[in-house]
Amino acid sequence: MIPADRPLMQSDPSPRPATDAPCHPAPPPPRAGLARLWAPAALLAAVLLLFWEPLFGNRMLYYGDLLLYYYPHYSFITSAIQQGTIPLWNPHLFSGIPVLGHPLIGLAYPPNLIYLVLPVDRATAWSLAAHVFATGWWTFLFAREQGCSRPAAAVAGLAFMLSGPVIAQTPKVAQLHTFPWIPLIMLFAHRALVTGRRENYLWLAGALAMQILAASPQTVVITGVAIAGYAIVVAAHRPGARQVLRRLAAIGGSAAAAAVIAAIYLIPVAVLARQSVRLGFVPGSIFTFRLEWPHVLSILVPNLFGNPEVVYWGAWNYHEMAGYVGAATLALAATAVAGRDRWAVGMGIMAAAALVLALGDNTPVYPAAVRIFPVLGLFRVPARFLIISTFAVATVAARGLDHLLGAEGRRPAHTAMGAAGVLAAACLLTRVGGPGAPASVHEAVAKILPFLALQRLAGQVTAAASAVVWMSVLTSAAVLLALLLLVAAHARGRLTRQALAAGVVAITAADLLLFARPLNPTAPRIPLREPAPVESVLLEGPPGQRLGPLEEALQNERHRTLGFIHNFGPPGGAYIAAARNLLVPNVSLMVGASSTVGLEGVILTSYDRYLSAVLEELRVAPTSKLLDFLGARYMASLAPLPPPYRIRYRTSSITISENPHALPHGYLVTRVVVTDRGNVLPVMRSRAFDPRTTVVLEEVPQKPAGPPVPGAAPRAVEQVSSPNRVVFRVRSPGPAILVVSDPYYPGWTATVDGRETRILRANYAFRAVSVPSGEHEVVFTYRPRGLWAALAISALGAAVWTGLALRVWTRRRRRREA
Repeated sequence: MIPADRPLMQSDPSPRPATDAPCHPAPPPPRAGLARLWAPAALLAAVLLLFWEPLFGNRMLYYGDLLLYYYPHYSFITSAIQQGTIPLWNPHLFSGIPVLGHPLIGLAYPPNLIYLVLPVDRATAWSLAAHVFATGWWTFLFAREQGCSRPAAAVAGLAFMLSGPVIAQTPKVAQLHTFPWIPLIMLFAHRALVTGRRENYLWLAGALAMQILAASPQTVVITGVAIAGYAIVVAAHRPGARQVLRRLAAIGGSAAAAAVIAAIYLIPVAVLARQSVRLGFVPGSIFTFRLEWPHVLSILVPNLFGNPEVVYWGAWNYHEMAGYVGAATLALAATAVAGRDRWAVGMGIMAAAALVLALGDNTPVYPAAVRIFPVLGLFRVPARFLIISTFAVATVAARGLDHLLGAEGRRPAHTAMGAAGVLAAACLLTRVGGPGAPASVHEAVAKILPFLALQRLAGQVTAAASAVVWMSVLTSAAVLLALLLLVAAHARGRLTRQALAAGVVAITAADLLLFARPLNPTAPRIPLREPAPVESVLLEGPPGQRLGPLEEALQNERHRTLGFIHNFGPPGGAYIAAARNLLVPNVSLMVGASSTVGLEGVILTSYDRYLSAVLEELRVAPTSKLLDFLGARYMASLAPLPPPYRIRYRTSSITISENPHALPHGYLVTRVVVTDRGNVLPVMRSRAFDPRTTVVLEEVPQKPAGPPVPGAAPRAVEQVSSPNRVVFRVRSPGPAILVVSDPYYPGWTATVDGRETRILRANYAFRAVSVPSGEHEVVFTYRPRGLWAALAISALGAAVWTGLALRVWTRRRRRREA
């Protein structure tokens, strides 16, 4: 093994005698400094090659959740902040949802401040590029901590940051934001487990807090599992196993400190979790997105089941199944494990264990783990454990390269050549008799062509799919052959150690860049906040008017046109135009349009049940009183809807109809029906119920005092509508109920002429207040429950952490100066 402080690309300068040492350390010679810069430069160059166009060109990333989820949310948030409001509530999706407690947005994640200074697409590109680079750099530092040379650590950084589990998740911005913290957390966890120094627990708490704030809870849980697994690795190959395990328990203190710092995220999320359900989450769905057994081969051959750039026919979706870490990386990792490196063997076992967990209920291990640790059952994507398997393989590969570089005999070289040869043969065999065989490809593609409506292009699509697989097989085999030749030349003395290291770094980077680049398609940049013609229709009319649920036929057309699972859909600008013209949920949020539905991971429980009742009624009739109450003035469909709907906009792909019976956002009623909660929806669905005149409450409202006002017609005018505040000016001849079609949720307060009043749960899932006769101002304000407590806890935790960090830094500086 090459010592960690011995760089390969430049020999260390000779140390000065102690008697000649100056009072202050002399700067390293220029060449030594440059030698230290080549590794971060290589990582940065790879990131720039991958993201150059969206960073500096007139192109933008757009695919999948970027356009359909994160661009709308970040655009809404930044627009509100630029107008002077920190949006804690989003009134435009599902008739209203919390922002601060949203588990996947990361409102409190500091790096997201970039969205305040750059357009949303450019900010996202820079954020993704920076996080990918940090993933590689911190993996490099972790490998260096294990004694790996700079070239070997660079291979680890490249392999992890450009791997399938990282790059394939770039459309899921919040999830990718959590990935860089994995190697940094593992670095500080390693130091804490090995040395027990207090400062490492402090740095670990900070890194964990940042990962929590990045807003992908499953990655946080997976990282916790990885720390526990790594503690076992450390305990197994170092003396003092009990001490290591005690230090693991102390890491729990770091996790608790991290939770305190991240309270501004965790407390609102906990409140939302009690009031909401996961969309599509049903018993047994915790195993939905598991890695399937055939896809294990994709770790060696990345596009064995196609690629969404052309067509994908594998399980679930490509982005969750992509486990490629580089063919050369696998061969190098095998070399380390075969060399009986105890740390490498332990990490190899950890990688295998994570792979087994990624398989979900394809083995009995994950179901057993869920029974023991129920927190795992909160998530539906066991395949994401691939991130830990990939990290472990990448770092073991670094040790494998160092075995080759520092070998005095030929055994490591023979091992590496044997591993490369076997893996190359395995690549070719997948094309002969495996899932990559021509017959398998033709059969699989034929099954999905009807969904994509591409039967007339069956021959072209099948040929393109076959070419993707064949190219992938050849690329992996070629990389392994190149590694074999490099190692053989080095073993025979025809290649220097430096040349071997440079060659391995080069083929690793080239292989993974070829794999990663097609996964981030770009389109010409367009102003996302300018409405398309169809979106302009939704902005007409009074405030609070919404788009109703999309009909099933239109949803199917959306899936077919945009591809989603099987391909990237239409290229570039056509994809963006299709998403806007088909009114994909969330996309219209960028122009300020409101909807009764959305594309979200969570939905308020009561609203979900109410919306289900609406959809049940629409299956048997074109209209619904429950839909009218939601203020669904506009309905989108493929074909015109029957009367009473009136066509407002029509193209070959969509029809927008106006619902003349849609009620305003807020209005006054004088008739009240009081019943228990279980009977509210049946009462509302009965023929006798008229939402224009009647409200269903679950408690008897207090009758406000006030003399009658003869001749005053009931009226409610919405004067202010902002994310956290809604103001109505109401007038009524007698006591009345102001009913608002916004969801009932903890944290909303109401005042009538400045005096606080009780908000009533109305019409099963919505809000209402009692108002006296006469003219009054009713103000609804959203102050999330526990907001100030969460903010105070986070501020205190961050202040204490910062104080301790400054103390540690000051002590270090003094020691260096001494």
